[in-house]
Amino acid sequence: MSVLRKIELSGGILTAVIGLFIVLTYIRLDQRSLESLGREFPVYRAIFVYSLLYLFPGLLVLLGSYTFT
Repeated sequence: MSVLRKIELSGGILTAVIGLFIVLTYIRLDQRSLESLGREFPVYRAIFVYSLLYLFPGLLVLLGSYTFT
C-alpha cells in the first residue's frame, strides 16, 4: 500500500469518525434541551435527520476512499 493510499484512507476514516461524533453530540444536546423543556424527544427522527446530514456523507467519503484507488 502506497503512502498516498494510506493518507487517503486515513482521511476517509477521519471524516467518518468526525461525522459520527457530530451526530452523537447533536443528539445528546437535543435530548437534554427537550428534556429541560419537558417535551418528548423524537429519537428515531433525530437519528435519521442527523445521519443524513452528517454521518452518510462521511461514510460515503470513507467508501470512496477505500474503493476508488
